[in-house]
Amino acid sequence: MNPNIPPLKPAISLEDQIKRLTSRNLIIQDPDFAKKTLQKISYYRFTGYLLPFKTSTGNYRNGTTFEHVSNIYEFDSKLRLHLLRLCEHIEIQMRAHFSYFLAMQHVSDPLCYRNPSCFQFRSSEQFAKFITKWDENLDRSSEIFIKHHRSNYGGRFPIWVAIEVLTFSNLSTFFSNFKPSDKRDIAKSYLLKTPNLLENWLHGFSVLRNKCAHFSRLYYTFLGKDVLLSKNAVALKLNRKKLYALIFSAKYFVTDREFWSDWVNELESLVINHQHTLNLSFLGFIPNWKLHLLSKPTDTY
Repeated sequence: MNPNIPPLKPAISLEDQIKRLTSRNLIIQDPDFAKKTLQKISYYRFTGYLLPFKTSTGNYRNGTTFEHVSNIYEFDSKLRLHLLRLCEHIEIQMRAHFSYFLAMQHVSDPLCYRNPSCFQFRSSEQFAKFITKWDENLDRSSEIFIKHHRSNYGGRFPIWVAIEVLTFSNLSTFFSNFKPSDKRDIAKSYLLKTPNLLENWLHGFSVLRNKCAHFSRLYYTFLGKDVLLSKNAVALKLNRKKLYALIFSAKYFVTDREFWSDWVNELESLVINHQHTLNLSFLGFIPNWKLHLLSKPTDTY
């Protein structure tokens, strides 16, 4: 073992976890509540939500309570579920859009997605690897419509069927390898001046979807990749590393305005219900954030 690597810390009991938190200046008003909370979500996970309250000494700021941080955890949990609804909507919308676009581009070839000349992968090996993963998803699927095509069409799946087994991450990769002219046409349908925006945003939402599905912390964290900002977002000085910038991008390409309006209103309700415990700047929110989400984009074609 490398002598420069410190040994792992030993496990400690729930009682000692609570003692450690109080020794670091965290106020615990109800030890039984704290114990039950740590049993449910773990000490290690909970202390991630304490990071904004930590001082340079390693202790927590005066007045920080366990209950306050527990409320932030509750908000983060509900926010993930709410964002999953948005990710679901975007994923299904993009499956429909991409499959219809390709089907109309190649009317006589329902299997166009298996033709490398229809795309612009960096190499034939990359295309083959992508198709292999796609086939694995089809082989694993037990969906009725997949079984139907397996039984009645010799295991051949037209684009509008095959695309249904792609994950959000697969879908993002798929679009990134469309021909430049096809990317531009799709971006134009959302009145975007460059397909780079849509490509970046889809990647961002594919990562966000996985974070939400695996219950990763959103509060006081940065996105894995900077969000490309529209001119409007630049003017508003959005933080490209934080969640609000990605949410803001959705208003450009979520076509169901009723869904979008309802989703934003529900987000506002969630924030209001936890407003006394939140610092929304940790998520990149700006003043009048709801108004900006519902306003019509001014920097499109």
